[in-house]
Amino acid sequence: MGQISFTNDAGNTVNISFKVGIQGETFKPMALDRNVNRDGNGGAEIILGSLDWELNIPTLFISEDQYNKFMGWFSYAIRGVPFSVAMDTSNVANTTLSAAGGCSESNPNNLQVTSATGISTGDRLFVRSANRFYYEDIKVANLVSTTITTDWGLMNDYDSGDTIRHYRYFPSMFLDDLQELNAGRTNALDLTAEGYRRFSLKCKEKF
Repeated sequence: MGQISFTNDAGNTVNISFKVGIQGETFKPMALDRNVNRDGNGGAEIILGSLDWELNIPTLFISEDQYNKFMGWFSYAIRGVPFSVAMDTSNVANTTLSAAGGCSESNPNNLQVTSATGISTGDRLFVRSANRFYYEDIKVANLVSTTITTDWGLMNDYDSGDTIRHYRYFPSMFLDDLQELNAGRTNALDLTAEGYRRFSLKCKEKF
């Protein structure tokens, strides 16, 4: 079960449950905008823009009892209000590194985190540098207090304050496109339970 969460005008967190169709979800871990500037001598300078994480859910099922909250979320999302998307509500850890770690350290398998709340052995995590140029996913082989030991050595170096979170958790997304599929139908052929509306959702995270 997945969940969309946002904060309404009263400052309350609103959670909306959803199910994903048999196609699953796709996401691009990197879609980097590049602009080329040329100096007076004809030299080219490549300027890297925003690093985006694009999430596409081809078929998203919303039950009738969640539909009003879902449309309320949409009224916020089209105004540019950020929201979070958790593909698994049990995996929503979002923290930072409390010390440098990575391939140049004496133990490239270890990472120190500010908080290990919600993280368990076997979890898959995403770590990203603050400068947005380095990222990778890791699997937790062991967890002692706030020290994570990974299944394999890290490929990059990371600094204190860099992001680490569950791999399929997106804490700050912005709406790109939303479409209702087979509008007016309240039962979906690929769900046994009736009373679901079908949508396709595309959203983007700007770091």
